[in-house]
Amino acid sequence: MSRESSSPARGRSGLFVLGMHRSGTSATAGALQRLGFDLGEELIEAAPDNPKGYFEHAAAVAANESLLDALDRSWDDVRALPGDWTRSDAARAVVPAIAAVLDGFDGRSRWALKDPRLCRTLPLWLEAAADCDLETRCLLVLRHPVEVAASLRARDGMGEETAAMLWLRHVLESLHASAAQPRALLTYDALMRDPQAALGDACARLGFDVGDADVRAFVDARDRHHRVEAAGSDALPASPFMGLAIAAYRAAVDAGDASTAIDKVEDEFERLAARDATWIETLGSAMRIADVRRRGLQARALDAHARAEALQKLFDEVSAQSLQRLEALQAHDRRLADTQTALEAAEALSIERMALLGEQDLRLGRTQAALETVEAQSLQRMAEAQALRGQLDATESALALAERLSLERQGELQTLHARLVETQAALAAVETLSRQRLADVERSEAEKGALEALSLERLAEMQRLHAQSERAQAAQAEAERLSLDRLAEIETLRAALAARDAEIVDLRKNEAELQVLRQSRLFGVRRALRRWLGLDRQERT
Repeated sequence: MSRESSSPARGRSGLFVLGMHRSGTSATAGALQRLGFDLGEELIEAAPDNPKGYFEHAAAVAANESLLDALDRSWDDVRALPGDWTRSDAARAVVPAIAAVLDGFDGRSRWALKDPRLCRTLPLWLEAAADCDLETRCLLVLRHPVEVAASLRARDGMGEETAAMLWLRHVLESLHASAAQPRALLTYDALMRDPQAALGDACARLGFDVGDADVRAFVDARDRHHRVEAAGSDALPASPFMGLAIAAYRAAVDAGDASTAIDKVEDEFERLAARDATWIETLGSAMRIADVRRRGLQARALDAHARAEALQKLFDEVSAQSLQRLEALQAHDRRLADTQTALEAAEALSIERMALLGEQDLRLGRTQAALETVEAQSLQRMAEAQALRGQLDATESALALAERLSLERQGELQTLHARLVETQAALAAVETLSRQRLADVERSEAEKGALEALSLERLAEMQRLHAQSERAQAAQAEAERLSLDRLAEIETLRAALAARDAEIVDLRKNEAELQVLRQSRLFGVRRALRRWLGLDRQERT
């Protein structure tokens, strides 16, 4: 996904380096510096988690931090920024600081500005750049979200789902804000595999000629501590946010223009965020409070350190003065050896100097006591910071437990749904059997009608025989015998019809019982579902 520059970069052209935290933006910015890009005069110092340096403009980071603070947000806040924040008082207050940073690049042939917070604050920087008549481009550095989550867990103890939401916030907001800018994409994999070719190609697509400067000695693949193997990179993640982040990463990397795919990802992310709005708001508020407390502790620790340095400086000055006093005393002793007449004056001076030394020793003792007090306060602040870290770990554990319970509830719902499907299938089978029984009853009624017709025929025959008996007395005995036989057959048929009638009654009774059983089971299933979903309690309330 890239938008190539229509013309080579002219004077006063700058590059915004965008990307989620722990995505390789520091390595990219450091390499750009070696390719001739000006990163500013005052950069943030290196730290143990980034020993080669952050390559972040200190004033730019301060402006972004000030803006996020005014918006009640922090760098690791999973919440969206307030609506129309670019027109807020907080945004207007930070515009002069942003303009001052950009003015510092005035006249530079090429410059670059890197801070992961730019992913969220970029709209305000682009407006300020346009007001300063600066031509800007965007370089988006993408790293697989699973690797980013692993790095954040190792550095900050952050959970995977929180890291996935942060990744989506930074990447989607930076893509949305830079949509109208010349933009190129640089993957962390490509940067680690061949930094010279990857950066050269990205810069060329943005219209920057970087020449033959070599960055391979600076970008070292051994600095990469977390890697997602290709075979397992598409495995089904436990978190829906992580699954969505992986889909967004694939859409951005694999497609030539991922605008449509990214739009779909944005819609799904907004749906998930709306579904978990309460949890996200709670988590974001907790992380904001933790960030404020953490920075407060850091500021107090820095203040204590500064005070300790001042006390140490004062101690050094007192020590120097004491040495000077001792040297003066030694000089006086030499003068005493040279002239006996100055003995009394030298002794008086020596006593005075000793008094001064005693006073200095007393002051030195007080200074040492103050220094020990500062050290004790620093240790206390460190203990408070560790306790806060423990509280954060407990919060994350509680969130993980809530996620597991949610998954268990989903499993129970799926099991109950499967039982409902089985019950409905059984009821359908019962209905089929009932229809079969009704068909049998209908056939039995048809047979009953045929038997009744046969009985009528027999009666008619008896009547004819009786008539014949009247006409022929000689055949009367035989006719009577035949009549008795026919009557016996009729009684047999009537008994059979009575048995069939009883069967029909039993079938109808069974059908009524099946209907009652079906209604009872459906009522029980519905009642269990309502009880599980809590609808009964809501209605009673």
